[in-house]
Amino acid sequence: MHGRLAGLLVLLGAISLASAQDQVIPALSAAGQEYGVSGSYSKQKDTAGNNTSEFSVLGHWGYLPGIAGLEGELETGYARHAVGALDSTGNEVVVGGNILLNVPISDGFAIFGIGGYAYDHFWGSRVVAGETVTAKATHGFVQYGAGVKWLLVPNAALRVDYRVQRGAIRGLGSLPNRDRDLILIGISVLQ
Repeated sequence: MHGRLAGLLVLLGAISLASAQDQVIPALSAAGQEYGVSGSYSKQKDTAGNNTSEFSVLGHWGYLPGIAGLEGELETGYARHAVGALDSTGNEVVVGGNILLNVPISDGFAIFGIGGYAYDHFWGSRVVAGETVTAKATHGFVQYGAGVKWLLVPNAALRVDYRVQRGAIRGLGSLPNRDRDLILIGISVLQ
């Protein structure tokens, strides 16, 4: 599953890059639009020592009006997380909006701060005392963070985001809602 999705992301990035080549952006600060895809995968132990894994993929489209590095951004994505020992899984579809403040360091490198609000539709299950408990919910959460954009070739930049999403993971059964920290790595096409 993850291999096919990674292949799809690479294909989408290549198509986006090829379609943007007629409008060369020599510097990040000259772009009027940004769109791309980012993803993250982590496998670790949680605070109770349970094996956890999470996979996220986000697509984004941003508009840069040319005002002091500000950028409005819409994003949508999918996340899947699992806790092995608790036999708990969760899936989310996310739609959100962000404001970015881009600070160019050079023609091909910029840092940015990001803040926004997102809604997600969550569905998941957990085995409790031999019975499967299922849940569905739609809720909103705040996200903020920082990142870098590095222009690799004309029109395409490597984008790395660090995000904190407050209350983004829904608890099942007796589990509380949890914050999520993400490091997203992806490609952005600039026009």
